Amino acid sequence: MPRYTLKDSSLIPNNTQEKARSSSDLASSQRPFKRWLRWTLLGLTTLLLVHLFSLAANAQLRITVLEKNRKKLNLPTVEVTRILGENRQSLLIGTVPMNVEIGDELVGVTGAVIVKVRCNNSAELALSGRFRIRFLRATSRECNLHFQGTGKASMIVNASGPTNVQSGEIRLASSRTRYEIKTSVAILDPQKLAANPEILVYEDEVVTTSTGSSKVVKVEEGEKLAAKGISAPTIQKLKKEDFRRAAEVYASVDFSQISNVRDLDATYAKLVGLHFEVLASPRDQTKLRALITAQREFSIADPSSVLDSATPGLRELKVNSGAKLVQSFSMANSGCKSPITMRLTLNNAQFARLVSPEEGVVEAGVEKAWTIQFDATALKAGVYMPELVFTCVDCAVKKCSLNRQVVEVRLVVQ
Repeated sequence: MPRYTLKDSSLIPNNTQEKARSSSDLASSQRPFKRWLRWTLLGLTTLLLVHLFSLAANAQLRITVLEKNRKKLNLPTVEVTRILGENRQSLLIGTVPMNVEIGDELVGVTGAVIVKVRCNNSAELALSGRFRIRFLRATSRECNLHFQGTGKASMIVNASGPTNVQSGEIRLASSRTRYEIKTSVAILDPQKLAANPEILVYEDEVVTTSTGSSKVVKVEEGEKLAAKGISAPTIQKLKKEDFRRAAEVYASVDFSQISNVRDLDATYAKLVGLHFEVLASPRDQTKLRALITAQREFSIADPSSVLDSATPGLRELKVNSGAKLVQSFSMANSGCKSPITMRLTLNNAQFARLVSPEEGVVEAGVEKAWTIQFDATALKAGVYMPELVFTCVDCAVKKCSLNRQVVEVRLVVQ
């Protein structure tokens, strides 16, 4: 006859209690293993997610052109090296285009090569001279990097989205803009106050701060922040030689992608002139259109004038005569930390109408699309040039840099 023990006001047979105790002991002995298994699976999942995120981020950094003496650089090369972020191993650049990973560095060893890089589809970089650049972690719509010169070096930034750069003691932040960072001495030289580079702004504006200082300096379109000798940096006006030197960098990159041109000198001079006009008059759509036309004429594979569909510039569309075409155009809020209201108006576009409302709220850091219908039922074959004007309704009140941006459309009716 089994004995009973009183526990928690209930009668439990002793042999049952012993079985329960044995089961409890077994469960206790299994807890460390289950805990280890759970944390191991969690760790592997985390590593997998990090790896997938890294792959997505890495795919956004891409070397597209290597140029030397107005020609494509023969590969592999030791004149520009890639230093891997993980183990600091130096890697030869063997093919172009090629992806670059977050944490990697590019080093211009000899100073004779120009490198063109796309950064997160929000900025296009033209690197020349003895440069060293490291790509830092950022969101998918930002470009975040550290630039320094080991002698004379330059980085021209053509940004269509948020871009953050540190160079020497200077930190720069911008949205859509085009500017250049130029060094004449090694940034790490402690004897040179001029280690802080020159900042040349060709379009819109750049906000700068210095390490250890809360003072904000805004460099506007057509200006440069420059230091002479040991004097403090001052704001100066850009000169013709500033525009020309940057135009020569862009023209050299374009020229290296051209083949079967008879008059090489005349073609190069034409490209320099066109880039000069765009840099000196960034809001002149006619000059931008002339540059894009020339780049297409010479079959340049990777033109430097337009980054993506969200970048204001020229869009080309084709439609058959007698047909209708519905197309979406996106505008990004990359210049304001709060939501803004954008209005789209159509100029020279009697054959086009807005399908979506003309006004819309664009959240910070995202894009919003407007849909337009182009009606070619009454149009003859030819080229039509409607203009899309995006205007920020409340940017002035919110003190945002984004204000008015224009997209010209080249509508080809076939």
